[in-house]
Amino acid sequence: MLRRLRRLWRPPLGWTHAPPPPRALPRRSDPRVLHGEAWSDEFEWLSHPSHRAVRAHLTAEATYTREVLRPLVGEQMELYAEMAERIPAEYVSPTETYRGWSYYTRSPVKRDLPLYCRRRVGGGAEEVLLDLGALADRHGYAALGTFTVSPDQTLLAYTLDTSGHERWELRVEEIRSGRMVSSVPDVLNAEWAEGEALVYTQLDERGRACKAALHVCGADWRRDSLLLEEGDEASILDVAATKDRKWLTLNSNSRTSSEVLLIDAAAPLTPPKLVAKREENLSYFVERLAPGWLLLVANTALPSRALGLCAVAESALPSHRLDWSELVRPDTSRAIEDVDVFQDSLVVYERVAAVPRLASFRILRPRDGSSAMPTVEEQRTPPLPFFGAPCSIKPLPNREYASDEALFEVATPAVPPAVYAYNHCSQSLSLRRPASPPLPKVPLLCEQRFGRSRDGVLVPITLTYREGLAPMAQSPMHVIVYGAYGACLNAEFQSTHLPLLERGWIVALVHVRGGGELGPTWHMAGALRNKRRSSTDLVDSIRALHAMGVSQPTTTTAAAESAGALALGGALNEAPHLFAAAIFRVPFLDVVSSMIDPSLPLAVEEQEEWGNPLESAEDWQAIRAFSPYEGIAQQSYPPMLLSTAENDMRVPFTQALRYLARLRERSGSFDEHQTTPKLLHTESSGGHQGEGGRFRRLEHASTELSFLLHAIR
Repeated sequence: MLRRLRRLWRPPLGWTHAPPPPRALPRRSDPRVLHGEAWSDEFEWLSHPSHRAVRAHLTAEATYTREVLRPLVGEQMELYAEMAERIPAEYVSPTETYRGWSYYTRSPVKRDLPLYCRRRVGGGAEEVLLDLGALADRHGYAALGTFTVSPDQTLLAYTLDTSGHERWELRVEEIRSGRMVSSVPDVLNAEWAEGEALVYTQLDERGRACKAALHVCGADWRRDSLLLEEGDEASILDVAATKDRKWLTLNSNSRTSSEVLLIDAAAPLTPPKLVAKREENLSYFVERLAPGWLLLVANTALPSRALGLCAVAESALPSHRLDWSELVRPDTSRAIEDVDVFQDSLVVYERVAAVPRLASFRILRPRDGSSAMPTVEEQRTPPLPFFGAPCSIKPLPNREYASDEALFEVATPAVPPAVYAYNHCSQSLSLRRPASPPLPKVPLLCEQRFGRSRDGVLVPITLTYREGLAPMAQSPMHVIVYGAYGACLNAEFQSTHLPLLERGWIVALVHVRGGGELGPTWHMAGALRNKRRSSTDLVDSIRALHAMGVSQPTTTTAAAESAGALALGGALNEAPHLFAAAIFRVPFLDVVSSMIDPSLPLAVEEQEEWGNPLESAEDWQAIRAFSPYEGIAQQSYPPMLLSTAENDMRVPFTQALRYLARLRERSGSFDEHQTTPKLLHTESSGGHQGEGGRFRRLEHASTELSFLLHAIR
């Protein structure tokens, strides 16, 4: 088949197609006046997804993209086959032991989506709890959210999205019979109380989880007891359980602060206890340290109020920050990302100089048996594999509270994930599951470098390349960036990068400000009115790599996803000549139109990340300065491939439509023969998180890879 296709399609000769103009232009909207300044969008009409002219234009974009990419079909199929042959015929995930059962997922031969399974510890037949592929076949699309088994292990509760709109439905089934017991619409997540009761958070019309309710399996959900309603539109409710299952925690989280209430799992209708009232620029989450004592993991973006691990007595609730007792002295060089609590120890996942590491602490209870506050003592933690080098550490669920071991995955961009166990008692590390396929065909190396931004700040960069390849100016380089919400761009293994790496490419992760690699202050240094720093960090880091002799503009490509498009889009506006091509996935490109309409999903919640242009003239000016759509200039831009989804409720696909329309209009005179196309691929199913499983993802990857390979030829 591949040989026949190679004869059929000629080698690509260059980008020669002209993009389609909009088919029709309805009446343009009147200018809007904000803070004494008139503002309008000449392509506002493309914001209405159901309009006939917009649908026609979307169809024309799809036709244009197919025409441009048609010469690459043969190469796409070869790349797909190259990646697919690495995938094991059947994949079984690491097992998680909980209350006498081993839980795992299994992807059968040639199946895209997994089965969720369990079997009794010590042996026994496999039980299939959920077949996600069968649900996708039935509904056309299926995404799994919450997945949790009742304390007595007889009921399964899960949330399912069958549209891509992230309108999750809570379903409860009897495991033995498969009978549906309950169904509750518009649920974000759920957690078991004792018996057959569930606490869940429910979505409003904007998709914000604003209510918490108690549901008894089999009852009519319309009669569920309301536990809490969050009136602050900038906050989202979340429910979780402490490891010992004494408390359910109702977490009300905004982008910069939080407030936690405790629900007694044995008596969920008892009025909840407030842990600490919300305080500006202070976020905390709660676990149980010991009977009668809570562990608080607190973060603040203000260095003068640095916090870390604290304790507070349950009898002292509600508390104030000044009442919290410090367990671990804060250290600005250590950024705590997660804490795993066990009966006798704490395992802390943190970052030092942007590199993940693990620390463990022994819980010391009073020797006299009193109810005095426990203390913690840091233990000698054995060095992890790749110690001090860029890597990712992902804790596994570790639901057994009394366990002596913490299980976690360790990976690097050069080595697939392997499962390790850390024993708290012996303070020893052991390999439980070696790295599994797909494995690189050639050895790869990974290293950390730094680029100096224009204000003197050093930006961490993770480089991955083939062993024996000294990064040089002739080497193609693919740059990945994110830098938003305080989330880390993890130095983890991506099998879809292997075709590039094995062909002599370098993959560079640029950890710009706005991410969380160096803690909350790194995040806030690239948020709000500082957001443009994410773009300038990216531009300056790429220039620094070129100055080091790593690649050059004609062989440098880049990719960004969702809010990472703000960093890459801004960099393209400032220095388009640094890039040979760019890829955007579900890109957030127009902050202005998103933030001036409070009725849109996430608009109010995002004000603490981007600013409030309706209330602040300074925020209005800052957003217009860093929004990629606003900054499109009359200059030449490199080839681009944008991927979106029609059902994306977070970033409407119409943003990409308007971005491309303005980009072509303003760069047209600099690209007279359309040798640098701007392409749009829109999925009709799925949403912001994409669609499909292990094989469907390879289809998207093969399209992107062929686009990149052709762009630098």
